[in-house]
Amino acid sequence: MASGSVNKINVAASAAPEPAILDNVSAALKTLWTSQLVLIDAEVRKEMTKFVQAAKEECAAQRAAIEKEKRASQAALVARRKEFDQQLAKERASFDAKVAKERASFDAEVKKLAADRAQLKKEIEDMEALHRIQHGKVKLDVGGQHYASSLSTLTAVPDSMFGAMFSGRHE
Repeated sequence: MASGSVNKINVAASAAPEPAILDNVSAALKTLWTSQLVLIDAEVRKEMTKFVQAAKEECAAQRAAIEKEKRASQAALVARRKEFDQQLAKERASFDAKVAKERASFDAEVKKLAADRAQLKKEIEDMEALHRIQHGKVKLDVGGQHYASSLSTLTAVPDSMFGAMFSGRHE
């Protein structure tokens, strides 16, 4: 109850209270009750204001903590991304170096194969020429003496006797 003086009403038990007294008591109680309600309402409003303010402050503190944690997480993610990008760059450089090395090796192998192909072609041409020479080999029996010569050697001089014999004009 609020501070203030409360009037004590002394009513004799044997006498019935008068309606005016009852009305006065009732009015005094209503006034007291109203003033108490006003005081209680003011106290409740004051406490509610404190509670709401404390809740707002707590929410603000939690929001600040969440924002701080969010910034820290973002910073950590940025740092991890930077590390990842650096690692990726290193791996890319290593990969590019390996590719360049393999490409150089491949190019050298292609050049070697081209040189081998040219050499093989030359050998094939030489072997074909030798085959023509061997294929065109003529065995001669001159007075019991055996001689071997190539057709190209015998026909090297077209106006000679052998040139005329082996030219193919007289077959």
